[in-house]
Amino acid sequence: MQEPKTIQIDEPYLVLDLPEGAEETYRKVYTEIKQKFANTEFILTTYFGALENNTELAVSLPFGCTSYRFGKSYCTA
Repeated sequence: MQEPKTIQIDEPYLVLDLPEGAEETYRKVYTEIKQKFANTEFILTTYFGALENNTELAVSLPFGCTSYRFGKSYCTA
């Protein structure tokens, strides 16, 4: 099976106050996804509200580009 070139993930829960342990779960799950599709570009998007306390978590996830509501985006090469 050929890997997709790009996958966009719309992530609504990062705009909420996350329960204890959620950050670790996010990192684990998204790291596993990225490892499975190592040659795929991922774009993590949320436009459901402001990230507030979850900005650091969102930009630390293993994706090349993260886009947020209000036009803010963070991309790496």
